[in-house]
Amino acid sequence: MHRESDPDNRERRFQSIMDSMQDIVFSLDARGRHTGVYGSWVARMGLTPEHFLGRTSREILGPEAAQVHEEATARALTGDFVVYDWSVPAGGRTLHYQTSLSPIRNEAGEVEGIVGIGRDLTERYETMEALRSREEELRASSDYLRTVLDTTADGFWVVDPDRRITEANRAYCRMSGYTREELQDLRINDLDTVEDPSETAARMERILRTGADLFETRHRRKDGSVFDVEISASRYDDPAGTRMVCFCRDITERKRNQEELRRQLEDKILLLRETHHRIKNSFLAAESLLGLQVSRTTNPEAVEMLKGAQARIAALRVLYQRILEANQYRRVSLRPYMENLGTSIRSAYAAGTAVSLEFDLEDLEADSDVAFPLGSMTAEILTNSFKHAFPPGSPGRIRVSLRRAPGGRGILRLADDGRGIPGDLQVGEAKSFGLALLRMMSEQIGGSFRVESAPGRGTVCEIEFPAAG
Repeated sequence: MHRESDPDNRERRFQSIMDSMQDIVFSLDARGRHTGVYGSWVARMGLTPEHFLGRTSREILGPEAAQVHEEATARALTGDFVVYDWSVPAGGRTLHYQTSLSPIRNEAGEVEGIVGIGRDLTERYETMEALRSREEELRASSDYLRTVLDTTADGFWVVDPDRRITEANRAYCRMSGYTREELQDLRINDLDTVEDPSETAARMERILRTGADLFETRHRRKDGSVFDVEISASRYDDPAGTRMVCFCRDITERKRNQEELRRQLEDKILLLRETHHRIKNSFLAAESLLGLQVSRTTNPEAVEMLKGAQARIAALRVLYQRILEANQYRRVSLRPYMENLGTSIRSAYAAGTAVSLEFDLEDLEADSDVAFPLGSMTAEILTNSFKHAFPPGSPGRIRVSLRRAPGGRGILRLADDGRGIPGDLQVGEAKSFGLALLRMMSEQIGGSFRVESAPGRGTVCEIEFPAAG
């Protein structure tokens, strides 16, 4: 039998919860990028999680439509619980949604992400619109009004200015355990367990002034049990006077699932943090062991092989560190990546060399599946330059530059002023295996590789690659 803490058991419970929810459930990192998307809503809309993962609301919806989401996300990242409504046109109608955002905190209490739940409120809005558009008919036919309200799954109230319930539908009767007649003898505070009468009066005054409000509270059933409820209240004016209409949704299960989701996500974050820490330490340990072996090895050829292996591990470590620091896994900022990688390789050859390493890098990003091969090629070229471009003890310069090119491309250029590649060595020949490998790697990422060199005049290697953004 699996224990509750068993990761496989927790994962099955987590997936079961997600599959049972009709809402869209998602998580965001501190930069507003989607790190997880769940729920049957995604498939019902003909989408896949990949449509959202790694992207912000601005990248998904465009700057104008994303404004309401960006403002809500900014509030949630300060630690607030945020609930907001938004709408989007689709297929000749307007779809209405409500999204709630809850901050995820680390062990230090700092907000490091958000978990959100989005709910489709289109049916509710269309019901309200139907009520408004047929206002005259509803006044003339109370039976029609009752039919409309009794078919909705949400509870429904009409409240007078004295906070007395004057009408309720079947759905709320089922939620509360009261009959319609019993509810008509009650005021709001006979049911609400959170607000006192003065707070309820202030809220009603605010609704009558602004026109609407959306909030969560708790209600007490006839048997004394308590349930979580979401209230959508609107001002309603008719010849009989001003009243307030309220839709009431039982959100007990949603709150329970949300808490379970938060706990599951926090468990995953802790597990990922520990895994990342161990991987990073493994890279550092491998580099240190190779460095120690270099200091104990007297065979020059073995020393060069060990330094080459150390440089390649450094390429992996620096890329991994950049991905973790950026807190997103699809893109990598190339400027700090190249600086850290170059500095690590320069350190491996620090003893006995007077060669300087310079950087001239623009701020570019690349997808991680492009950044890793790019780092491997950079490590290979820099390692070869430090090993072969300069006579032992001679001064020299290696320059790494990065710039944006037209058509969403990037150009990485590595140039040294060393002695150059021997004149009888051509890229296409079998004996120039290293250069041919670099060209093959560049082609695999949708780029190209070019090298220029002449004896005594240095070497220039140029890699063109697809940039992100």
